[in-house]
Formats: sequence, C-alpha cells, structure tokens
Amino acid sequence: MQVQASLENRIGRDADIDFVGMGINYARRGLCQIIPNLFRAEPHYSLIFNHSRTPVVVNGAKDELPANTLCLWDASPRVFYGAEGQAWRISWFQFYGEKGDALLRGSGAPVNRPATFPDEKIIERRWVALHEEFTRYATPNAALVLNHLDGILLELARATAPDARAALIPEPLARLRSHIDQHYLEDVSLPALAAKAHLAPAYLSRAFKERFGVGPVAYATELRLKDAAFYLRSTSLPVQEVAAMAGHGDAFNFSKLFKRHYGVSPSQFRDAGAGPAAP
Repeated sequence: MQVQASLENRIGRDADIDFVGMGINYARRGLCQIIPNLFRAEPHYSLIFNHSRTPVVVNGAKDELPANTLCLWDASPRVFYGAEGQAWRISWFQFYGEKGDALLRGSGAPVNRPATFPDEKIIERRWVALHEEFTRYATPNAALVLNHLDGILLELARATAPDARAALIPEPLARLRSHIDQHYLEDVSLPALAAKAHLAPAYLSRAFKERFGVGPVAYATELRLKDAAFYLRSTSLPVQEVAAMAGHGDAFNFSKLFKRHYGVSPSQFRDAGAGPAAP
C-alpha cells in the first residue's frame, strides 16, 4: 500500500513541514534508485525501512541490509536498493522543512546510519499510525503527524545508541512478563513459568530479576497484592474473600505477604483508607 506523489500542502502551511510521499510495506523488484529522490532535487530526508533483507549500493559501494533495518537518508549520498531479479519490501517517508529539521535535532536520530531492529513491529506500529493519518482523513492533524514522525526518529536514535543492545529486553523475558501480566492469578510457580518460557528455572529467575528488579514469582505476587489493595479500599468484602479474589487461598499467608509488602495488615490498610504504596 502506498501514498506516492504529493502529500505536500495536506496539513497546512502553518505546520512548517512538507511531505513528498510515503509508502508502507510496498513490494518492489530489481534495482531502484532511492536517493536522491528522482522527483525532488531540493534537500529533503528519506526514512527507509526495509522489511526484507535487501542489497544496497551506497555511492558505488555494495552492501546488504538485514531485514527490519531503518535508515534516515539525506540527499547527499547516491543510494540504490535491491538487485536485478530480486524482490524486496520497503516502507518509506520523505519530508523537509523547519519542523522536520527541529524534530531531527531533538530526537538525536543519526543521518545515513542504518539501524536494525529485532522485528518489524517496533517500527511498523508507528508507521501504520502515520500512514493512516494521511489516508483516513481529508485533512491530517499536523500535531499527530509530527508526533508519529518523532516516534520513528526516536526509535532510530535509541537503536543506534551505544548501549542499545544492552537496553533491549530479550524477547523470551518480554513475552513472559506479558504472560504474567495477563495470567498472574493462575499457576505462576517458577517451574511452570520456566516451562512456558522454555528456559531453565535458575536462569529464568536470575535473568528476570536482572531486567525487572524482582523475580518472576515475586512479580506475580506484587500484581496480586495490588489487586488486593484495590479491593480493600473499594469494597467492604471480608479479608478472606479479598484474599481469594486476589489469588490467595490462604488468608493467613495472604495477610503476612500483604503486611510485608505494604507495612500494615489488610485490616489496617482498609481502616486507614490509604492507597497502595509504591512497590
């Protein structure tokens, strides 16, 4: 799906930014000149995201970009994507103007420096929002367009930072935390969680705590206790029922855990009318 040709003047002159064209997840074949834009000689920027592994030629030097690579090109290099007889897919977005320059400075995104992401969803969700703003509304909202564009530039800056790899949560741990967020009232024993993540229990416990500051079972327990705190301050249910609703079958053990976490017993918490303390 593409929106080529002119996005110019679509969001009004007061936006101080103009757009040349864009496309999302568009299939191409063969060798294509990407930079400079053949339809625009003036200075501009081109955000190019290749969804598939793609050969490139930059100023005559051959290279290959892995799938899910984003680059913000200016108009200075001569860049070709693809190769004869090969199919490839890209999303692109081209812009220029004072607001574009300001977004670039503010985000810290590098120019002419590709960055590869673990999967396309990180960038695609922002690109889809940007694309829909232009294709679903007769007059796109300038503030939203700039916000979506800024999000893409910030992702590029983060991916090219020196500590980018260390800052990224490994996919198995991210999936497991999401699973706990949705199923913390179910079996959250360490063996069950380790089996879910296909990781050794000892490694899972250590790695999860290194990333999130608390082990996976303790993380689930905290979510249950937050539920209990909500029920205590918003209902008049007996403590035993609150314990059961928050996934604790043993009211005595629940009270001990609650006091250890919040510093007061469930009854004292309710009587004080206090909200839950920060974990």
